[in-house]
Amino acid sequence: MSAAELWDEKAFTELMLDMVEDEITEQVNLAAERGNEQVSWQEFAGNYQ
Repeated sequence: MSAAELWDEKAFTELMLDMVEDEITEQVNLAAERGNEQVSWQEFAGNYQ
């Protein structure tokens, strides 16, 4: 049986929602986050120079 037959998008979404539902402590203000400067791939990788 292939992975596509074992997992469909709905089942995966439900599984992930059950796993992270308890971890969500606050909502993110997306409008404020859009105002932050973008992080480069180098900085994302840990190179802060």
